[in-house]
Amino acid sequence: MSALVNDWYGNFLSRRVVPLRRDLPPDAITEGYAVVIRKLRLTKLSHTATYQISCYFFDAKSSQFFGSPYRSVDRPHTRNECNIDEDLFFHCPHLDDAVYLVIEIVETSKGQNQSITVAWGLIAISGYGETILDYARVPPDFELQRIKLYPGSPKVLTFSTKSYDDSTASGSLECSLYSHTRLTTAVDYFPEFCIVGNRYEIPGLMSSGKGPQLADPTPMSQVTSTLDEISLSFGPHAERIEKLILDDINTDRLYRENHAPAVRIEPMQVIERRLRIGIHNGFAFLSEPLVVHLSSIDEQLRGTHSLRRKGRPLSRSSSDIRSEINTLFVRPRVSLPKMADDERLVIVFALDYLLGTRAGDKAILNSQSVIICWGAWQPFANRSQLNLNGHVQASGTPTRYTQNSMSL
Repeated sequence: MSALVNDWYGNFLSRRVVPLRRDLPPDAITEGYAVVIRKLRLTKLSHTATYQISCYFFDAKSSQFFGSPYRSVDRPHTRNECNIDEDLFFHCPHLDDAVYLVIEIVETSKGQNQSITVAWGLIAISGYGETILDYARVPPDFELQRIKLYPGSPKVLTFSTKSYDDSTASGSLECSLYSHTRLTTAVDYFPEFCIVGNRYEIPGLMSSGKGPQLADPTPMSQVTSTLDEISLSFGPHAERIEKLILDDINTDRLYRENHAPAVRIEPMQVIERRLRIGIHNGFAFLSEPLVVHLSSIDEQLRGTHSLRRKGRPLSRSSSDIRSEINTLFVRPRVSLPKMADDERLVIVFALDYLLGTRAGDKAILNSQSVIICWGAWQPFANRSQLNLNGHVQASGTPTRYTQNSMSL
């Protein structure tokens, strides 16, 4: 991958969301929220330290910390106060009153790389049956609430959600939660329970000349974009690569079904080879990735659906790929939705195999989709080559494509 793509991938890994372990109601309504944080007051502020906040979510029902955390920049302090000055934004579905935003106060001593948690507080994600103010309608000088800060670590919440009540407060934080209806226009640009603060700017949205970008999010104008003549080359060892993949998957299936290695069962076969194409901004796919069928040379020339060895036709039901035919094609032109002229946007390509077993009546059983490899391309990073043929190297790391990371 190029240096720019590596930067995008590093940003993606740092912003992955830890999923909530309990099911969300299917009819849950997504709401936007803003948290305004200003002055920190502690009974003991070190004269040789800076302070920052680290924020994430906690679910009291499952005793789980989750979501994508956010950490602010280090702030100096004066006397017993430290001006944090952060506006945080997130969106999430209505659940119940068991979900909290945890705000951790982190102290870093000057000249040392070690940071320690000195206090923490909680904000209930309200709005479940009660009215809260809208962020866009709150005047700048509106008085904020003050939440109590408790000493120690918020990990105590995993033992008892009320155990901190008996602790003596070690300070307070000016902090208020607001609803943010304007944020609903940007829910496709970052995942739910992902906290976005002043340090982040979301690609695909217009930059704000004043104030936070998500205070009034505006999507960039869409650019009409198409991909032509897409092909995927396996190199000189296509047949061997596919055999190794199938061997691993069939071995894993024996373990999952609790069979001995010597047991013979109907092996999994490649039913279909597909390519998934999506636009990603480092936070999320901007729309559901497109799925297109990959054709062989045989299909290109004859319009059939077999992959054959040169000079020796195979039947339509064959799932083999031969070394002589090591390139697959996407026949139709692919139009990309939600593409914008932003060099930080990446087109992600993923090779997807539909696997399964065939019954005697040719029915497909035990089908599953497996991402074999993937690659990424930043089309607007070099505008002079937009209309030229490009090459993207695919990496065999399908484990990154899970439901909870970058699912394609």
